[in-house]
Formats: sequence, structure tokens, C-alpha cells
Amino acid sequence: MKRLATTLLTYAFLSLSITAHADQITPSPESSLPPAVMTAVTEQASGSLIHAQTANSTFQVVEAFSGTLDADALSTQATVKVAYPTLDARDTVGIRWGGIAVRDSPIQTATSSGELNFAVPKAWVSENIGRSVTLTYSYKEGGTGTLYTSTPLSIAVTGAQSSTTFDVVEAVNGTLNADALNTQATVKVAYPTLDARDTVGIRWSGIAVRDSPIQTATSSGELNFAVPKAWVSENIGRSVTLTYSYKEGGTGALYTSAPINLQIAGTTPIGQQVAVNLNARFKSTVEKCSNDTPAYYCSGVMLRSTETGNYDPWDPSPSAVKLDGVSFSYIRSDAYVNSFYHNHGFVFLPQEQAIAKGQAPDYLCIYAYDAGTIVGARSDKGCGLKVRSLNAADLSSCSAKGVRTPAQWYAYTQEIPNRDYQCSLSTKDAVQFATSLKVRASKPNNMDSIWNEVMVKTWPQGAGVNLPIEAFFYTDNGLSGAKTAQTKFKQKTNLVIPIVRVDFSKSASGPFSYEATDQAVQP
Repeated sequence: MKRLATTLLTYAFLSLSITAHADQITPSPESSLPPAVMTAVTEQASGSLIHAQTANSTFQVVEAFSGTLDADALSTQATVKVAYPTLDARDTVGIRWGGIAVRDSPIQTATSSGELNFAVPKAWVSENIGRSVTLTYSYKEGGTGTLYTSTPLSIAVTGAQSSTTFDVVEAVNGTLNADALNTQATVKVAYPTLDARDTVGIRWSGIAVRDSPIQTATSSGELNFAVPKAWVSENIGRSVTLTYSYKEGGTGALYTSAPINLQIAGTTPIGQQVAVNLNARFKSTVEKCSNDTPAYYCSGVMLRSTETGNYDPWDPSPSAVKLDGVSFSYIRSDAYVNSFYHNHGFVFLPQEQAIAKGQAPDYLCIYAYDAGTIVGARSDKGCGLKVRSLNAADLSSCSAKGVRTPAQWYAYTQEIPNRDYQCSLSTKDAVQFATSLKVRASKPNNMDSIWNEVMVKTWPQGAGVNLPIEAFFYTDNGLSGAKTAQTKFKQKTNLVIPIVRVDFSKSASGPFSYEATDQAVQP
């Protein structure tokens, strides 16, 4: 009878009445079977089996009385005791604490049939002062197979500690107007256990995921976080989600708040907003983006300069088709790129946004300085030094030369005659991509190019509507070429992409600008 919990018993029905604590569940008078015989009843629900405890089950919050838990009476944690009739060694068990946010405990592996104790951090309790929380425990017998989930236990949380604060100061009734902002919005954060040395940050999730710099609290007072206007403006007409996360004392478990949602309003012309977004990314000098992805996923500007020829300017050129790789440049304030091969071209969305739209290009590698990939033979779609398998996920060639860091790159580069013999750095590895930018701060004498070169796998001809084109751009006297590209793109795709100007003399404030008079096609 050890594992009756795994079987729905059909020869009798046990009706259970549940009191304030789940450990007080007892068979109702209608049941004629003793608990020793009727050890458990399970039923199918929500993809797992719900386990209904009997009299010899334990599921309680030790510090709770009459269904109420006083957060102020806790030192560092509350304790949840769990036992069920079939509990045995090797069972894996966890609890879920559902309140303002859903929290899952670490999974425990039972070593015997005795009770298990789970620690609920005081922070989980305190953030729910004035609310009720719901607890369940789940387990797998022997650590494998079916997941059984208990009936829920409801606890009211009381306490006199300070309340939680999480709001955007400038938002009104859940709406934030980008046009009403000067340079930023302000997010206020406080939670009941906030104290000195806590480390706190906010995440702004909209058209892209943005993380604020981490702050270290100096007291229990509110923290203010600045959200750049560019983060807001790029989401005009969309909703964004905010959360804050913190570590008590700056170490240990990371706690994440329940989300708040905001609708972003505004009337900024799309072209002007594109220029704002481009300038914000140009000035962003992060070394990597979320999930340790390379910097081009969320910062900088990826663009291709083109010429007016007998093919659409957004299509791969004949030489790019032959190479099976398309040359781009990557610019931002610390990349020291201040000119292009041609005076007009187009800009791709940052990779995070391109992925979200299902339009992500396949970035292959990056050269810190122009490598002249269309001149001479380079293997691996312009990334290689020698013929290697085109099935490799990462075609860059510096790793094979032991080059990953700036010091390694400088040491290798001083041994080659000129830029044509560079190795290519990885667009998959955030460290190598960052190296391609860092080594531009001090140009070796044998690197005579003033722009870098990013190789992108070719895409099909005529695929303009599926490309993540954010803008057409021009420099100096390139406006005519940009207008031609904008007009052709509208004719071919029925999409209007704004034209922006790039003026590197204004890099300090942002080199990108939008003028309605520059547009050949109005939105």
C-alpha cells in the first residue's frame, strides 16, 4: 500500500473537509474507511495530479496562527513543514508561494520518510502585507514520473512595516506620454524589507529589454531610477512591462517584483523618433546585452553603405552574392568610426528587435578595421583565413589564432603586413565583439582603414519587406541616393522608411537627425 497516492482509488470515495491549516484535514463523517486504508485520493487538474491530504499529512506554516502570518514577528524567514503519507527517500519536493509574485522554493530530495522543512524568506512574506497568499507543495515519487500537487493552503499576511512602492512618477492612470518628458521618466521603488546594502535594479521590457544600472541602497528609503526618454519613445503606441529585482544585502537570492504595465502615448513623428533611438544606441557603450549576447544586440548602429546601381540598394550586390557575405559597419561613440565607404545606405534594427520581429540577419564575424573582403580570396563568406567547414556555427577566424582579447589582437596584428590579413572576431561571443571596438581606440600603423567591417550572410534578392530596415541614411552630399532608395523601397514594399542624416561633427549630442524636407516619401 506504499504508493496508493499514484492510483485513483475507485472502490470508495473519501470526502474531505479542509480547515484553516492543511495539516488539520480530516475525513468527513460520510467516509467509512479509516485513514490507514484510504491514504490518498488524486484527481487530474492543470496537467498534474492534485494530492488531497489526509489526517497523517502535514502542511503548515509554523509561525502562522489561525490562518494569519505576522511579518513583523519574523526574524529572517518563516518555516513551512511538509509531509504526506507516501513520503520516502529520493522523493523530490518543493513549495510554491503565490502572492504579489509567484515564488518557488529550491527543490529538496527527501532522505527518509520524515517531515521536510522549507524556508520562506521574510522578503516573500513582507511584500504581501495586507494580502492573502496561497501555498502548495508538489512532489515526484523517487524524483521521477508524475508531479503531484497538494491542495492549496491560504494564509493572510499582516504587519506594520512600510508598504511597497513601485510606480512611474510621470505616468497617469497607467499611461506614460513620451512627449511630456524632458530627458527621462522616474521610477520609484521601495519594498518592506529595503535596507542599506540591498542591490536593486529595474527591467523595462518593450520593443527591447532594457536593464537599469544596479543601485546599492544606503538606507531604507525609496530608490529613484531614471528611464531615458529614448526607452519610452521607441515604444509609442505599445505597452511596456516593468519589474524590479533585488538582493538583500547585495548577496544571495534574487527577488523579482510583480510586473506593472504601462501604455506609452505620444505624437513624435516616426522619423524623429527613429533618430532619437539611433542616437541613444550610438551613445550606449555596454560591453554586452542581456543573456551575455554581444553588444550589437541592444546598442550601437549596424548599417550598410551602398551605391546606386542596377540592383535595389537593399539587395546584396553582385560581389556580395559571389562572396555569400554582405559587408556592414558598426558604429557607436566608442568605435571611432567617422566615415563610410559610400555616402548613403540603410540601417538595420538592433538584433534584439530584429529577432522579436522574426527578421534577424545572420551576423557572421567582425573585423576591427575594414578587411577589404571583396578584394582577394577569403573563405567562409568573407570571415576566414583558410578554407574551413561552412557548417561551423561561428565562422570567425581569430579564435583559431588564439586571439580573443585586445592584448592578443594587438600581438597578432603587429605580425601581419596590413589590414587585408586580419583575422575576424566573433559576432557570437560578446568578449570578442567587444574586443573589435576596444582596439579601435589605438589604431596600429598597419591598419589604414577608418571604419570596421561586419560580415552578414547574404539574403535572397527581392526580400526587402522581410529585412529589419530601420532607416535610410546619408552623409555629406548623399541625400539624392537616400531619396532614390526610399522611393524604390516604397514602390517595391509599400513601406515608408524614414531618411536620417549622419553628421559625425555632432557625435557628442548624437550624429543622427531627421528633417521632413529630406523625405522623398512622406509617411
